[in-house]
Amino acid sequence: MFWPRKGDVLWYRSTLPKFDVLTTDPRVMPPEVWRNRCSSGGVSSRTVPVFSIQAEHVTRNPIFFDPTRRRSVILGYVGWTVSVVSTIMLALFVASLLFLPSASMLPLEPPHKRIGLTANDIAQRRELLPAARRLADAARSKVRLPKWAIKQTMPKASAKQLLAARGRIDSRPLTIGFYVTWDDSSFASLQTALPKLDWMVPSWLEFTGPNLDLKTGVDQRSVELLGRQKQRPAILPMLQNATDGNWDGPGLAHLLADPVKRRARIDSIVTFLQDHAAQGIVIDFEEVPKDAHRNVLAFLREMRVAFASHGWIIAICAPFDDPDWAYRSYAAAADYQILMAYDEHFEEGEPGAIASQPWYVDKLSRRMKELDPAKTIIAIGNYGYDWSGKPPAVDMTFQETVLTSKESEAPITFDPQTLNPHF
Repeated sequence: MFWPRKGDVLWYRSTLPKFDVLTTDPRVMPPEVWRNRCSSGGVSSRTVPVFSIQAEHVTRNPIFFDPTRRRSVILGYVGWTVSVVSTIMLALFVASLLFLPSASMLPLEPPHKRIGLTANDIAQRRELLPAARRLADAARSKVRLPKWAIKQTMPKASAKQLLAARGRIDSRPLTIGFYVTWDDSSFASLQTALPKLDWMVPSWLEFTGPNLDLKTGVDQRSVELLGRQKQRPAILPMLQNATDGNWDGPGLAHLLADPVKRRARIDSIVTFLQDHAAQGIVIDFEEVPKDAHRNVLAFLREMRVAFASHGWIIAICAPFDDPDWAYRSYAAAADYQILMAYDEHFEEGEPGAIASQPWYVDKLSRRMKELDPAKTIIAIGNYGYDWSGKPPAVDMTFQETVLTSKESEAPITFDPQTLNPHF
């Protein structure tokens, strides 16, 4: 009997259907099969060594095998998209570091100290309104821009602008906006109306203190707003005689009675107007004593001489009905006279309309009998008084009156007799 040695290659056909097994190990065959193959001479120790197992009726593929290759195409598109987006974002980030200004260069507003009272608190305690405005005015008046910053945003006025400030190129009336630095609602109105204005009159100047020194208070936000205008209006800062929010008539009379001090104040005003590229000045002297008008007129005439070489404008605010006010003399000393057509009823007087229609028509008719319409400007009031407490009445802005009406649940009505609103 022939028995194969270890390492010989043997062929064996399994009894299982369609399976061929090639092996070198005779132990995989049953002994009877092995003997039959050996006796028939079908096995040789010299058979070429081959090892394979073929499963003809079973096909096993990998779990993630995709014969259509659709998944690989989709993943390729996704990969390219993510790569492109990442590259663009990285490029934008690098560009922002190279070209955008740093945070230290941004024009941030200076921090403001918070106070304990809110706008609602002030509205409910109406006696605080004048004090709040005086404090705000005092705080804002201390803010002044350096000359170089103002010159950058307020370029020198051209001859055309000076001419436009004086005349009516298209035969239309001048449109003038008075802007006070202490009232946020005034700045909001300025933002809306500035492109339509011929003149902007900001409250940048005061004769104040014991000696009525010239005090300036240019607010940065209005300067920046002017710098953004394609065609800015003429700038005529307003000069007032107020100390801590109160008119100082006696102090004004004492100041203007001294020719040396008058000249010194005029020199300071000229320097300010030059530094701020203004086109003139609006003077608002109130509660002027009767015997001080002669010196006020002298001050205007001297100022007009100093302004002549610059082509600047002088406008003087005048009460609408004051028997001591020399309307013709003031009209001759100034380029324009601004009639303040309001205060028919005022803080110390009886409650009533601020400017009723009959009163307005009557006083305006009287004024225009002696004034030139081409040199006369009518100023309209936009404020209110509250006579509900002890006198004097509390003066309020338009926004404050609306807020007080809402807080008090007192609706605003329009009086058909005076044509003035009230509540």
